[in-house]
Amino acid sequence: MYHVITQLSTSVPHEIALKIFEFTQLGLPVSCLAAVIGPLKLNSIEKNWLWDIVWPWAVRCGQNDQGGIMCAYWEEMWDWSLDEVREKIGVWAIPQVIL
Repeated sequence: MYHVITQLSTSVPHEIALKIFEFTQLGLPVSCLAAVIGPLKLNSIEKNWLWDIVWPWAVRCGQNDQGGIMCAYWEEMWDWSLDEVREKIGVWAIPQVIL
């Protein structure tokens, strides 16, 4: 569900971006560890993408007061559009940038 809501693929940079998002949403220590250690394997373009695009987006999503992704009642939203679900839980799709 997290990949669909955030529009992140399963590539290594996008998985790290998802961990950053999870850390700002949930505050999980393992997500923080992955967000700090994971970028060591990336090239400079991917690291810049994380710093310039992902962190500001993740912080913005993480600071909402709507309960976020963890408190979503998914069963009531199955027939909603993706935009409606994002609005309800206070999460925005990540800005699309080609890496």
